Amino acid sequence: MEFSARSCELSEVIDVYRDVFITEKGWSAEDLINRPDGRNFILLADGELAGGMKIILKMEAQTSLMFEQEFYQIPDRAGEIAIVAIRKKYRGTSSLKYLFRELHRLMRTSEISEYYAIVDSKVNRVFSLFGFIMSEDAKTIWGDECFSGCIKIHEAMETIQKNHLVLYEFLKS
Repeated sequence: MEFSARSCELSEVIDVYRDVFITEKGWSAEDLINRPDGRNFILLADGELAGGMKIILKMEAQTSLMFEQEFYQIPDRAGEIAIVAIRKKYRGTSSLKYLFRELHRLMRTSEISEYYAIVDSKVNRVFSLFGFIMSEDAKTIWGDECFSGCIKIHEAMETIQKNHLVLYEFLKS
């Protein structure tokens, strides 16, 4: 299976966001999904919609960031990874690394080098692999145990280079 990821319009990924967050997980995420101020990335598997990611930069946000008051205070020159959604049949594959490569590219080419995320316990370790420093304190969000995390590009790449050289080379490409 061949994966690829790229920047896209919300209309290209909205179906996967709804499928994963609302239909599968039962979360009340319609407001988050429909936010017009995010940057969206699409994940394709052999040309088929496999997943997506929404990033909201605080300086471009039209309203406050989703979890800022509950979990963390985001600096003005930072962003939030608001959505990462992968369809079930593509989970457990190497698919997520293609979305994270797009995040790393964005971080290297923009003035924003610090991002925050809230993730459920199922993907907490995966985010750590890609350079996030995850909190150990969980909170319940939409009925799931969730953790906050932060990634800073320079520190993350140094850690990944040291611990996962193959992943480091992939993210740099």
